[in-house]
Amino acid sequence: MSEDKFKRFKKLLEYFIAHLEYIQNESIDNKGYSIYIAPLIHNMTFQTCGQGYSGAKIQNQISEWQDYGDSTICINVQGHYGKGYYTKKCYLNWKETGINIYAKWNDAKTRITHLAFTDYMYWLDPPEYKDSEKFSIEDLGLFDDSEPNTEIAKMFNKFYLKIYNYKMNGMTKRYQDLLLANKNMILNGAPGTGKTYLSKLIASQMIKSSIKSDTTMEENQFINDHIGFVQFHPSLDYTDFVEGLRPYEEIGNIGFKRRDGIFKKFCKKAISHSNENFVFIIDEINRGDISKIFGELFFAIDSGYRGKNGIIETQYQNLINIDDSTKAEDVFKNGFYIPQNVYIIGTMNDIDRSVESMDFAMRRRFAFIEITAKESAENMLGKEESYAALVKGMKNETELIEACMNANTDIINKMDSLNNTIISEEIGLTLDYQIGAAYFLKYALYANSKDAFEKLWQNHLQCVLKEYLRGIGEESKKLQILKNSYDNA
Repeated sequence: MSEDKFKRFKKLLEYFIAHLEYIQNESIDNKGYSIYIAPLIHNMTFQTCGQGYSGAKIQNQISEWQDYGDSTICINVQGHYGKGYYTKKCYLNWKETGINIYAKWNDAKTRITHLAFTDYMYWLDPPEYKDSEKFSIEDLGLFDDSEPNTEIAKMFNKFYLKIYNYKMNGMTKRYQDLLLANKNMILNGAPGTGKTYLSKLIASQMIKSSIKSDTTMEENQFINDHIGFVQFHPSLDYTDFVEGLRPYEEIGNIGFKRRDGIFKKFCKKAISHSNENFVFIIDEINRGDISKIFGELFFAIDSGYRGKNGIIETQYQNLINIDDSTKAEDVFKNGFYIPQNVYIIGTMNDIDRSVESMDFAMRRRFAFIEITAKESAENMLGKEESYAALVKGMKNETELIEACMNANTDIINKMDSLNNTIISEEIGLTLDYQIGAAYFLKYALYANSKDAFEKLWQNHLQCVLKEYLRGIGEESKKLQILKNSYDNA
């Protein structure tokens, strides 16, 4: 999607307004009539009504401005009982969704004053609209014969974010279903496949699904309060994760007190909000000594032993009485258990030779999802927001993003070529060693350089491939084969 998206979006909005005001007022004096409507009438191709999303000819009237990346905006016009055209039955929408833009009129229904977002929840009985932000025609600078202003950019970015989130939610649905059924899930994949990012996305969607419609808290804060996160490493142990003795000083004397670990604190929070989903993410789960960290929780994390049916005594059970944070009786005084509303997502990379292996008994307690390099490309490449996250705050941020979008085909081709060579007979590695899209997103850091792809290779790809090839023979020769496949794509 190039920078002219704002220009196309502005023209689309102008056409939408010109169309509705013309058919509502039956007047040629409305804004935009001579530019947008008159030529169609002259060519006898003007369609008053129709559902663009279902292929009606009315869609042809916006074909120049309908496409934005891999998403399409449709125009849909239906009269109110065959008469007025001032209701939410006249709208623009992202194709195959209920994400709509509709017009707000003045009291006389002669002029459109605002454009507004609404989500049409067609799956409810009866269907409902959920209105959100509105934008004034004046602030948007429509029909001013000028370049798109910041308000147009703001409206487009918010509208595009809605379809992006919709698609990402759809992508994570199968993962959510698996997590709901199993309680525990591990995302396994090669470096750079976006496992940590995906785990946070799945967690967010899981939590959103448990939010009641009358929730008054800010949604983002609500979600953050319901997600726990820890990254395992060799120094992490049971006392950090579950509970342990910690030093304290009181009136000059040093002593030790039992303190809850990060996971136990998280479970207490979940118990106090039992109707809401809580998700605990363990990044790089196999980088720690899992048996040492989990201890007797090895039994409690099993999905069949959640809740009080799986109550266990922890190593410091005899010291548990009063909860230091609430000064009330500790909810785990009689034993610890993992609540039914706590879900665990782990991420791991099986090919990393510096980490612990996960034994089969622990693996049995998790559902495993393989995140492939190909899936990571579909999830991340070709999306402005993916590149934007890397260059945010840079002086030439807009130029870098545009350069990435223009180079996107080359980025994908080089990734495909390199990964196909990795699994070729010449190299002899498996799919597990293919490189994920997160590495190729780093093209954004050098996008304005003539040798951007060479810098990407030298600074990010070469070191990973050298490690892959270490110890398998003919490392230099094989690295050159990989470099040639990358350069020639």
